[in-house]
Amino acid sequence: MENSFSHGNKRMLGIQILDILSRYSSKKSPLTHKQIIDKLNSKHLVTCTRSTLAAHITNFQTAEFQNIFGCIVKCDKPGKGYYLEQEFSDGELKLLIDSVMSIRSLPANDTKILIGKLLRHGSQSFQLRTKSYTSADMRGLPHSPNQEVLASIAVITDAINDNHKLSFIYNDIALNSNKELVLHPRSKERYFVNPYRIMLYSGRLYLLCNTDPHENLSTYRIDKMSLVREEPSSIKTWRDIDKAYNPPKTMLESLHMFSSDIIDIEFWIEEDCLKDVVDWFGWGYFKIDDKKDTRLLIRLKCNETAMLFWALSFGEYIEITKPKELRFRIREVAQEIYKKHKI
Repeated sequence: MENSFSHGNKRMLGIQILDILSRYSSKKSPLTHKQIIDKLNSKHLVTCTRSTLAAHITNFQTAEFQNIFGCIVKCDKPGKGYYLEQEFSDGELKLLIDSVMSIRSLPANDTKILIGKLLRHGSQSFQLRTKSYTSADMRGLPHSPNQEVLASIAVITDAINDNHKLSFIYNDIALNSNKELVLHPRSKERYFVNPYRIMLYSGRLYLLCNTDPHENLSTYRIDKMSLVREEPSSIKTWRDIDKAYNPPKTMLESLHMFSSDIIDIEFWIEEDCLKDVVDWFGWGYFKIDDKKDTRLLIRLKCNETAMLFWALSFGEYIEITKPKELRFRIREVAQEIYKKHKI
């Protein structure tokens, strides 16, 4: 059988050698010259002399090759064989694959495609080990029905890079006549925004932006957007909205991605819950002003509505002291909960 690359073997040989090393070698299982030559013959139907192979491998071991291609061929012990040290380690690839799987905003098909692209950066043994658990997890993890998400991200990214406004239809979850869950437009009118950042929060992708003519920051879920379009007009700059220009800080203060005002908050919480405060707000983003018995007095800045829901989730372990308006809102909600659950 004639190799499809038979007339260009000399040009293709380097690529074919890298393919063999990429698919079949690893630090634990390096390939000798003979094993590489045998694989070339069986997988690509080409022949190669030891001297030609050695010349290619020497080129693949240079710093210049690594700088250009992001990988390098290594030999830990003379005579024991060679392996391709990939741009991503198995651990890094697994982290990236798990991260992609956890993004609920992506539709299942796009998630599978992205995982497939990442898998190709790993060895054959890594691919075989990883495919089994990714397939099982994909069947159990929830994903968005919106097939436009990746296309929307591309348009949003272009708009941000071009400093252009963005428009889209924003949808809600609704039931159709067959009682099936569908995305239904919230309004016939398009939303026009000044886009600043794409953010990932709790498995959901959000757009951080400003909606004219308002002077605050808003967040919209990207998986609820459709017909996203870059507009030719220039955006209002972030510094016109947030003088501090600190996107990570904005993310922390916009807990749960609510868009109401950021305010100063003070609350008592049980010391055993300190780890939860750190988990949600991060190291260094809050102050401990006092301690009494088993309780700590915490001060921080946060979105008011987000703090309302966060405080309710901790029930008897937390007491909001400031501002009084938030304290009153929590009391009202708690009373409503009591009425609905009273036996």
